[in-house]
Amino acid sequence: MLTVGIFGRGRLGQVLATAIEAEPDLTLAWSVGTAEHEYSPVDVALDASSSEAVASHVHWCMQRNIPLIVAATGWPQDLLQTWFSSTDNTAASGALMIAPNLSLSMAFMRRMALLFGRFAYRLGAELAIHERHHSGKKDIPSGTALLLADALRSGNPDICGWTRAVPEKSKIHISSSRLGFCLGLHELMLQTTDETIMISHQVESRNVFAKGAVLAIKWLHGKKGFYTFDDCVAANFVDLFDSQGDDR
Repeated sequence: MLTVGIFGRGRLGQVLATAIEAEPDLTLAWSVGTAEHEYSPVDVALDASSSEAVASHVHWCMQRNIPLIVAATGWPQDLLQTWFSSTDNTAASGALMIAPNLSLSMAFMRRMALLFGRFAYRLGAELAIHERHHSGKKDIPSGTALLLADALRSGNPDICGWTRAVPEKSKIHISSSRLGFCLGLHELMLQTTDETIMISHQVESRNVFAKGAVLAIKWLHGKKGFYTFDDCVAANFVDLFDSQGDDR
């Protein structure tokens, strides 16, 4: 039986808490808001709070060797990775997972984005991303859009980054919308003079994040080091990407 603690009592935090309580081999030890600072050690912690609180939560968990899954967004992932690897000796013995989107399907889409980038390079095509979220989401562009942009860039040597300004040939243009109650829509677009390819993913319920969180909690427990949610998905669904490929 693993004990779990959740930083954050917002809408995502509440969904995650409900999912954890429903798991027979998980126990929710606590779920705290940003104003609360008293919590006991747990087997795995999950941060669904705000970008401003992430650093203090990472520090608390690393000091106690508690594996932490960071689902909060709005901060640069590379900065946290640098902090994790250089802060002090205690961090080296901990475990940290970055998971700005806990949807299993979005992790699959990121794999597709890598191939999308490679294909665009072969065609000499232009690439773009559009993301749409509810009006209450603060970070622009979304953490998921940045993950997708990184995957596109990894597959395309012609791409050196991304931009929200006037489109540049060497950068992926990311556009964003904040309106209504949309839980998350991400679209990848590839365009040549002759054709357009689009891949989209839309969240219909926050329950998709809960399913991914449960998988991530069980996978991260007992590990050491720095991980992304992609690492967890790849380990659990390795047969989907088997080059031998059968019809399992």
